[in-house]
Amino acid sequence: MNQDRIDFVSAYCDRWCERCPLTHRCSAFIVTAAVSMCEDERAGMELVFGRAPDDNGEVPPPPDWLNDFVAVEMSPEETAEWSRQHDQRRARIEGTSIMQTAQAFMHLGHSWLTANQQIGETEDAVVREAFAVAMHDLILIRVKLHRALDGKDRRGTDEAPPDDDPVQNDWNGSAKVALISIQRSSAAWSVLAGATGQDTPAVLAAQLVELEVQVASEFPDAWRFLRPGFDPAGG
Repeated sequence: MNQDRIDFVSAYCDRWCERCPLTHRCSAFIVTAAVSMCEDERAGMELVFGRAPDDNGEVPPPPDWLNDFVAVEMSPEETAEWSRQHDQRRARIEGTSIMQTAQAFMHLGHSWLTANQQIGETEDAVVREAFAVAMHDLILIRVKLHRALDGKDRRGTDEAPPDDDPVQNDWNGSAKVALISIQRSSAAWSVLAGATGQDTPAVLAAQLVELEVQVASEFPDAWRFLRPGFDPAGG
């Protein structure tokens, strides 16, 4: 194992690998590249990580219990109960004001970006950058917010990690990534509004300002979360 890699660095990043300075320390990025090169998931995983040796330095075969674990199946009753709880949780999350705002933003933003793709090819570097940011964050914001709300909804249930820290937990980390993208996307849409003189980018920038307030209220500790590799201790 490469000890220089950062645990969970990809869990709280913005998934913009082309611009990330930590890809050489990110297991997720390295595995993705290896799987693509090998054209086989297992071969790619073994290329990156290998098989862990035992105390004698020998690589043992897969343990028998692994086959039993893979073969585990839920009963029809367990499956039905899991589906019921999943559907109820999804309905609760999708019904929140945060997700309603994020969903409306995503759909309106997608329609505008699709209809104005030529703006992304302008000679103005500032406008090109704004278009790229708006395009990249369009779906990411909704995805990260859904993950944050889902994690918070599971708090106190059997599905939640028993040792979740009040600040360093997955929902705060996901909310922080969403807030970072919301802030930079709001600035990007404001640039696009000024460059085009159109109303829609200005409306989208305002929607993001409103969404930021809602998210910060729902996750008051999100900014205190320290993202592995990105945030210094105490930052």
